[in-house]
Amino acid sequence: MKLQARDKKILKMMLEQEFLLISHVREIYFGGNRTEAARRIKELENAGLVLREENPVEARQDIFQVSSFGRDVALEAGAHPVKPRRPIPANLIRHDSIVTTYRAHLENLWQAKFTPERAIKM
Repeated sequence: MKLQARDKKILKMMLEQEFLLISHVREIYFGGNRTEAARRIKELENAGLVLREENPVEARQDIFQVSSFGRDVALEAGAHPVKPRRPIPANLIRHDSIVTTYRAHLENLWQAKFTPERAIKM
């Protein structure tokens, strides 16, 4: 599988935000195209870059996290070196999902460097 620049951006955000939902990938990286987003996430999963986990909060929205290989790729792409939490505490899933959505919107408004909260606390 040949990684595209968009794949590296997905992995970078996935590492920094701890996880992404398919809705994040679809809206942020595929302009709302559900089919293409699902296809590419499946390819990243099959390549061993992404792990799928059942979402304990929203059953129809699986959680996607970087694998150790995906983490290496994300770090090479400039991601902050944050430590993954597994499993993700259920009480943080909805909150972190909202933060991810707002991060994406803010990044479209201006070119500022985003530092994840977990990177600040290290």
